[in-house]
Amino acid sequence: MAIPAGIATVVVTGRYIRPDGSPLTGTVVFEPPARLTFPNADTISAGAATVALDAEGAFVVTLIATDVPGMQPEEWTYTVTERMARAPERSYAIALPSSTTAVDLADVAPANPADGEYVIVTGPAGKDGSQILSGTGAPPASIGADGDYYIDTTTGAVQLHGPKAAGAWPTGVALGGGGSGAVSSVNGQTGAVNLTAVSVGAVPSSGGTMTGDLNAPAVTTSGTSTFANIRLGASANFGGGADGAMAIQNVGTPPPSSPSQGVVLFAQGDVLKVRQANGSTVTIGASSSPAAGTPGIYAPPGWGQFWRAKRDAAGTGKATIAVVGGSASQGMYASNPRTKSWPGVVASSLQSAYGDGGSGFQQTSLSSAVLASGDAAALAAWTTAGAVVTQTGTWSQGGSKYGPGANYIYSDTTGNTLSFKARGTVVKIFTVVGSGTRPNMLYSIDGGADVSVAQPSGAAAIQVTTITGLSNTTHTVVIKVGTASSGQYLSVCGVSGENTTGVVVHNLALAGAKSETYALNATTALNSTWNGGVDYPADLCIYTAGPNDAAANVDPDVWAANVAKWTKAVKDTGTATGNTDIIIAVPHLGKHDVTNFKYQDYALRARALADVYGCAVVNWWLLGRNSWEYWSGLGYWGTNAGTGAAGTDSVHMSDAGFQFMADAILPLLTS
Repeated sequence: MAIPAGIATVVVTGRYIRPDGSPLTGTVVFEPPARLTFPNADTISAGAATVALDAEGAFVVTLIATDVPGMQPEEWTYTVTERMARAPERSYAIALPSSTTAVDLADVAPANPADGEYVIVTGPAGKDGSQILSGTGAPPASIGADGDYYIDTTTGAVQLHGPKAAGAWPTGVALGGGGSGAVSSVNGQTGAVNLTAVSVGAVPSSGGTMTGDLNAPAVTTSGTSTFANIRLGASANFGGGADGAMAIQNVGTPPPSSPSQGVVLFAQGDVLKVRQANGSTVTIGASSSPAAGTPGIYAPPGWGQFWRAKRDAAGTGKATIAVVGGSASQGMYASNPRTKSWPGVVASSLQSAYGDGGSGFQQTSLSSAVLASGDAAALAAWTTAGAVVTQTGTWSQGGSKYGPGANYIYSDTTGNTLSFKARGTVVKIFTVVGSGTRPNMLYSIDGGADVSVAQPSGAAAIQVTTITGLSNTTHTVVIKVGTASSGQYLSVCGVSGENTTGVVVHNLALAGAKSETYALNATTALNSTWNGGVDYPADLCIYTAGPNDAAANVDPDVWAANVAKWTKAVKDTGTATGNTDIIIAVPHLGKHDVTNFKYQDYALRARALADVYGCAVVNWWLLGRNSWEYWSGLGYWGTNAGTGAAGTDSVHMSDAGFQFMADAILPLLTS
């Protein structure tokens, strides 16, 4: 629909390509203030304009000008956010005055010289400059060079000679002044002039009152200064406030690093934030009410107290996140499900800010044994990307939902191997033991000698083999089946790489998982308690199972009961004391279910569970406008080729889609 008459507009164009000329994919978001009122056109505008790049990497959009007469607020700018697949996101502010009816982003987007590399090249020597000499009396020919000047400082007869030419000084020119060298008049005063701050309309250094506006790049004071109002940034406005108001415009570049001491105060996304010396960024005044805050995001008062404490102390300890759910969290179909899934993006961001706690859990569901039959193309791409567990010989997927990730694979062939990548000073190997005779497990680290570990018989259990004292690098962990007879299985859940400090994210999601996958909350079930519960605990657990329940027509009360069983395992089973924060997240349903229409009831019950158990809620489905087409236009759906590119999958994301999911949940994790 066209913008109403009487509201001035500007046509904005742009094009994005890679260095080889291929077009980028993604979106450009133009975000004005939260509400724009146009009394002259009886119109109110709200929200941001999101434009998807076309096949050439280009876009054209018509936007409201930033200086429409009578508009409220006035003096504002758009916050432009560029979200491109496999390219860094960036934000900056632009004004779109109506006097310029069309503009290309390439002409107004800021360039950042700090991102480039420059070499200073010394040029040829320039010509000698002239000098200004001085002395009493006329200058002798023996001093100075052609082009120099000379000041005769004789009292009462100050003269300027120069420039010297052909070795001779010209006749001097009087510089004025009366007797004793006093000037005749300064600032309206004659005779012997004595200037004070008041004489020239300045504020004395001892302090005082200044009327009018102060426009200064910096103000330094060791005492106390009083200002009626302070404006930071040309586009900031006081919104009608006066006598003690501070207006701060949205920052063009958020602080990329922490101050050595103190804090940095800035506005971003129309929210006040504080970057602290410990590396954390605190959002001030963010609403916990879904009605007043971002739709689809809810956090009850006091939520996050356990997670934040561990996160902020991650410099000397470890802060742990566990993610459970289905393929939307496991990483189908990112270019690398370990690093480009939304949990992978979240891990990278948090580790950059709070410290690297290791690569986290790598589960055997990302292996040929599980993926070959249904996701062969993705398996090939992910193998090339180094994201999967590689194997020799035949391994099969187990039928029980045991251990971290609710999955294991097994083999009874002596010498068959599994190879994992784990980053950290500590490596943990998780195997299923008991339920009959099992062969020894052999493991090696980075090509070292095999170490044999017995796999005991008896009742079924999860055995954790911990290797410490490693360097903080990425290690190759090879697990081998020891001497085995037919039916004697080595069963492996996965391998974790961890450090003793920093943030670690364990992605325990399993493609195809439903709420029942994590609902066996007794410790003897080897299920819920190993997925965020007391046997493999976390400081923050994120639950995302749901789309597969909707497709299977699972009753909403059954879904809610399953979530509650998992929640009990996390907060109140074994020695758990409830000191774990939880987020119940609702993935975008896409086209995964167009028949049963139960998913909206899951979302309602998620909010009810949040109120009962003190959980936060992130509803990506609502953030995606409950529309497959909307996300398709943004390039957020993927392709089962596993390349991370935009496609037409019914429920699985591209790299850009996973980035959006991470961007939506990260403010909760960093506030």
